[in-house]
Amino acid sequence: RLTDQITYYDNGNYGEFFWEWHRFKYDNQGRIYLDSTYVIGIIGDNPLPFPLAPTQRYYTFFEYDHKDRIIKERSFFEKNDPWLVREYIYDNRQNLAKKVTYQPPVIANADTTYYAPYDDKVNYLRTNKVWQFLTRDYSKNNTIKAVEYNKYGLPLKFRPDSKTGGHTYFLDVTYTDLDITYNCK
Repeated sequence: RLTDQITYYDNGNYGEFFWEWHRFKYDNQGRIYLDSTYVIGIIGDNPLPFPLAPTQRYYTFFEYDHKDRIIKERSFFEKNDPWLVREYIYDNRQNLAKKVTYQPPVIANADTTYYAPYDDKVNYLRTNKVWQFLTRDYSKNNTIKAVEYNKYGLPLKFRPDSKTGGHTYFLDVTYTDLDITYNCK
């Protein structure tokens, strides 16, 4: 069970600085419903404030559909001021079609990201619920075609799409070459 996610500057040791510290809370169905995020501080047993700077903290609440996919997240600053809303829309093939991001209450200036085309193989993210949550992608298929698949239809190698320039994204990182090894029990 994922309880914390820490992105850090140096080596991640106690006393070192972190960029973001996410602390997750679960509902009675075992889904993350709350992400308390601390921005810039010192790694300790709990997030510690950065000297000479105010601690910034915000909260994100998640809404799920009947397939346990995140379909909406609402973020608030520490004093409960609305900050950001993201909506995730899936198509009839069960793939993420678009992500709409806006600052409430104004939806007119929304930033929309479209996803397509997908391959017809099993999305590697479906092998790990934590990966699905962290990438906010519960798609049935992969966003670009892999160079090679295993006998179960899972991708082994991704390379940039020469026609579209498409790349593979994983945990907020863009990969030009991604090789995957599965260790199944």
